[in-house]
Amino acid sequence: MRARRRMTNVVMVIGLLAAATGVVLLAPTNVQAGEAECGEDGSGTAPPSAGCREDGGGGDDDTDTGGGGDDDTGGGEGGGGTFDPAALCADQAPGWGDCETVVALNGMEPNDICGYVIHPYQDQLTYYYPEADPAESILLYNICVPDGLYYTEDTQLGAVGEIVVAPPAPDEVAADLWSRVSADLEEPALDVWPPNGEAAVVNMPTFVEVTNWQGEIVEADCDDATGTVCIELTATPSLTYAPGEPSAPTVDCEDGGTAYVPGGNPTSQEQAAPADACAHAYAHATAAQEMYEAVVSVHWEVTWEGEGQAGEIDVDPLSAAIDRPVDEVSTVVEENGGGGADG
Repeated sequence: MRARRRMTNVVMVIGLLAAATGVVLLAPTNVQAGEAECGEDGSGTAPPSAGCREDGGGGDDDTDTGGGGDDDTGGGEGGGGTFDPAALCADQAPGWGDCETVVALNGMEPNDICGYVIHPYQDQLTYYYPEADPAESILLYNICVPDGLYYTEDTQLGAVGEIVVAPPAPDEVAADLWSRVSADLEEPALDVWPPNGEAAVVNMPTFVEVTNWQGEIVEADCDDATGTVCIELTATPSLTYAPGEPSAPTVDCEDGGTAYVPGGNPTSQEQAAPADACAHAYAHATAAQEMYEAVVSVHWEVTWEGEGQAGEIDVDPLSAAIDRPVDEVSTVVEENGGGGADG
């Protein structure tokens, strides 16, 4: 952590927010500020090393950076303005000493501030960037009020007069990437045994295979707006088979399911024996004209990490149904190749 300096001759920079787009338009003024304002309780807009605590607002009635102000600035006792930093800070971020200054400079409500915004102490520009020209550059810093992050030394340069786009949060980049990845996912296409339209047999295994199985997906990308927020996303599929028979447990299947191999060697019971076989032997026959409704589902576990953060994305499963009649008589089912059901 770099040492902080006491602020003198702060060059104020006014920020106007286009709320619908998240774009901040920056334009310089020649307002000069003296020593950081501190209240009697030690509160104010300065960092701790400037002698002010961060639990109150400072400033005076002559600027937009303090608690007061008149009807034209929207601050203080006069009220009347459409944008009142003092009121917004008191409501959304009480105790954040720099709140009114940052809100006024950036034209943003406290709860909307999350990303790189105009730093309240512009005379620190050359401290962080010794070669920067204060006439052409401004100092930005990365904070996030909704997350309780009111100060960091994560800074960037902004050019005076240019449009600066605040980077999105990493979880927003992850959600955007997943929306593109998930567009290519498909509902499971099934190859089942016995084939659709034929009845299964009591105590003889049924099998399910997903013919369009998609394995683990790993994608990385950066945000479109600034290209500075980069994440890696991992989507891992798993497969379940719910036979639809009352009290029958849902089967956790091997990836892609289990294709039935006819011929009797190995037997269907042997093929269904592994714990992750996508198979189920029905214990009860269905009544005439009735069927069990089996459901095969692909579940995606989606995680992401980047910019020192990590998270998960909740995803609904992709499913396909099987209408399955079940008979008592084993000779109903014929294997591929002409034989009867094994067993």
